[in-house]
Amino acid sequence: MKRLFLIALPLSLMAQKPEVILKGMVRDVGFLQDQVKLMQADIAEMKSTLQQVLDQAKANATSMAKMDATFRDRLSEQQKMVSAPVSNLGVKVDTMTDEFRFVKESIAALSERMGKLDQKVTDANNAIRVLQAPPAPPPGTAAPDSPPQGVSAASLFKDASRDKSTGNFDLALDEYTSYLKWFGSTDDAPLAEYYIGEIHYNRKSYENALKSFDAVLEKYPRNPKTMDAMFMKGQSLVKLGQRDDAVAVFREIIKVAPNTDQAGRARQELRGLGMSTSAAPPSTKKKR
Repeated sequence: MKRLFLIALPLSLMAQKPEVILKGMVRDVGFLQDQVKLMQADIAEMKSTLQQVLDQAKANATSMAKMDATFRDRLSEQQKMVSAPVSNLGVKVDTMTDEFRFVKESIAALSERMGKLDQKVTDANNAIRVLQAPPAPPPGTAAPDSPPQGVSAASLFKDASRDKSTGNFDLALDEYTSYLKWFGSTDDAPLAEYYIGEIHYNRKSYENALKSFDAVLEKYPRNPKTMDAMFMKGQSLVKLGQRDDAVAVFREIIKVAPNTDQAGRARQELRGLGMSTSAAPPSTKKKR
């Protein structure tokens, strides 16, 4: 060992005295011992710190475990407290749904019965009015010159309008025609004539409709149905294939009443016929 140690020493050390070498070695050993002590102190401090960290982590883990247990217990209690009302609520909702379905079905059945009852009442009223109305003149005979006793202009017009709205068009036509004969100078006479034309138009009897609308315009030139009669006259002419006459009527509506609803509808009809929507027909004069 000594030989190996001596070989490893630098040559400068070999030239020194043994006492000096020994003192240097002692000093180095002391220094190493001091370093070891410092390292041992550091290690001890690190162990202490690590132990503190471990203790704190353990304490935190214990606290977390307690918190988790407490949370689970409270959650379980909340679930128990909520589950029972929710279950009861579900039962109540199901019960209310069944009751609502029953009520809905009952209302539907009641509505159906009411509809049938209304129809029976309507049929009964129509039968009563037919029985109460004066007998219609035989075909080919004219109505009497004066209204039967008890028949007034208001009641006859009301009956005719009711029959028209309920689809009893034959009876309504007879009543409106009788109205015009007996009460042709009243305020409702233009309406009666217009409604006669409307019934004919809806029945696609366009020639009779045209006659009625012309009668409204000729007999009663100023009345609430004047513009409607003009428009329906144009419609009847279109249906009869009299296109040019219809265009002239529509343009006349636009000319005399440009801001009315009938004028707007007349413009739509003209566009549908591929014609200009101006009030006057386009000029055909050639420029010189």
